[in-house]
Amino acid sequence: MEWLKKIFPKITYDKKLHFGVSFIIAVMATATGNVMGMNWLQALYAGLGISLASGFGKEYGDKLNPSNTWDWKDVIADAVGALLGAGLVCWI
Repeated sequence: MEWLKKIFPKITYDKKLHFGVSFIIAVMATATGNVMGMNWLQALYAGLGISLASGFGKEYGDKLNPSNTWDWKDVIADAVGALLGAGLVCWI
């Protein structure tokens, strides 16, 4: 894992969590859409929508907390995780 730290030295643990949780949510939501009979594009949109909504909801909660702030970098990590997760399920 040291090689990964050299390539991405500024990616914090928090961003990795945002990426990972969004990835998992997108995979599960997209796969559920496929099982329910959606075509791949509908399942992709469902996975992205559900994953991104949870990420935006988390950030909105952070914004309302006086000891925390909205962080667009967290939203970017959420979006990358959602895109890769939903895309992976549709590709498979």
